Amino acid sequence: MRYFSAIFLLLLPGFAWAAVSLELAVEGVDGALHENVLESLTLYSERKHPLLELRRMRALHRQAEDEIRAALRPFGYYRPAIEASLEEQDGRWIARYRIDAGEPVRVHELVLNISGEAASDKAFIDWKQSFPLRPGDVLIHTAYEQGKRALQDLLRDRGYFEAQLQRHAIEVRQLENSARIVLEADSGPRYRFGAIEFSQIGMNDALLRSYLPFHEGDFYDAERLFALQRALTDSDYFDYIDVQAGVETAAEGVAPVTVDLRLRKRTRYTLGLGYGTDTGPRLGVGMERRYINRAGHRVTLDALTSKVQNRLQGMYRIPLQRHPNADYISFRSGWEQENLDVSKRKTLTAGAGLTMLLGRWQRTYALTFQQERFRVADQQNTTHLVLPSWSLQRMEADDRLFPSRGWRLDFELRGASETLGSDASLLQGVARAKAIYPLFGGRFITRADFGASKTSSFERVPASLRFFAGGDNSIRGYGYKTLGPRNAQGEVIGGRNLLAASAEYEHYFGAMFGAAAFYDAGNAFDRGDFKVMQGAGAGLRWRLPFGVLRVDIGVPLNVGKDHWRLHITLGPDL
Repeated sequence: MRYFSAIFLLLLPGFAWAAVSLELAVEGVDGALHENVLESLTLYSERKHPLLELRRMRALHRQAEDEIRAALRPFGYYRPAIEASLEEQDGRWIARYRIDAGEPVRVHELVLNISGEAASDKAFIDWKQSFPLRPGDVLIHTAYEQGKRALQDLLRDRGYFEAQLQRHAIEVRQLENSARIVLEADSGPRYRFGAIEFSQIGMNDALLRSYLPFHEGDFYDAERLFALQRALTDSDYFDYIDVQAGVETAAEGVAPVTVDLRLRKRTRYTLGLGYGTDTGPRLGVGMERRYINRAGHRVTLDALTSKVQNRLQGMYRIPLQRHPNADYISFRSGWEQENLDVSKRKTLTAGAGLTMLLGRWQRTYALTFQQERFRVADQQNTTHLVLPSWSLQRMEADDRLFPSRGWRLDFELRGASETLGSDASLLQGVARAKAIYPLFGGRFITRADFGASKTSSFERVPASLRFFAGGDNSIRGYGYKTLGPRNAQGEVIGGRNLLAASAEYEHYFGAMFGAAAFYDAGNAFDRGDFKVMQGAGAGLRWRLPFGVLRVDIGVPLNVGKDHWRLHITLGPDL
């Protein structure tokens, strides 16, 4: 043993002497070409190996030219001129490769042929038009592979389970710097959806089938399966969803569909603690029965208590089978108490509504019975109203919680009439808009609110239906509902109309933290007494899994500069 150890110690200096010091330079190409050449050179990957010796280095240098040529071909360069040298300078070896990539090979002819039933399928006509290489383009191999893979994916996703690629080739004429691309496929027949089976979980089969965006006998389309998965997920009934259909189970032109489901827990409880500059500390509790019967009816109850606002409300919701996630009948009731410096009210409501999808808009028809005992400045009353209403809402965003681009529009028209049992006649319209756009590496956020009322007995209009401005989501720098028309004593009594707008710029300095600057303007007003109230300021942003925490300092621009308010809000942007 000692004999072999001695031999090893004697040979160890030899290994150390065998290692060479090597520098490697690639010239004449840059960007992706330069990077691919380096990654393809074995000599480059072994340049710092502790056992790289002279003979190995020279052998790798001799094969470098072939490796360089292979590295350039995927980018369309088939006839490069390469000057290679390997020299020793001051005990250090330098391998240098000067590359003249030459003229690239360009696509001269593009042959894309689909036979079979897919020949008349618009999806494949679109595929041909969007193929990533066109005649005259430099031959990029990755683009060709991308187009071929898109064809194979499309054949599978559209239900052509017997499809075969008959020919797929790139024919390069190096002397002419041209290439001919050929992709030919026989799609065979297009399969159809077969029998659709849902697991037995105690829900009505009719309700489950109302989520289907297809029917038995329709042409197979994987996107419709994904749409079914999304719809079932959005229903909030299930904690496990597995949709199976495809080539594995397809036979004789049909693909049966099996949907395996498992119900969520029937009841969900929520508890929330928070703080708002408009409400102070608050406590919220809630309960939701996700399903109370086989038809998927659900009940929600929630309560909130704070220094200025207390609320208890409930809703019973019945899904409709046209669009069960978006179409439903609802019955609502609630009690709310609000104690502000400018107003106090106790409101009881009960009503029913029909919500239905109209294209990409959600529309709601509702009838609400409202009793409100209120005091606003020197006005005090108890009002009973029968309020029919119509609302329209739409939101588009690339991310619901934190969009980089998105918008939301809300419209509502409501009214009351003394001839229909109300204590006051009122016609009121409200429109709200908010948009978010990327700007200078951050987000530009703009918001506008508009409201208008027509009534001959404004003193009987309850506080909840009057317009006020000021607060976290209005004109920052002013207190909650402290802006609007005033009485002779200077007390805010609310207005018939509202016009307010905001512009804000946010910039994040990492994944979670950012800062913002904003400007708000507007007011509540009656006829001809519109006075623009302005607020501006800056704040910090903290991105959380359930929304954004916003901490703003707002300064009112219509009063002394020593006034300011702290505004804290938490939630999604739209």
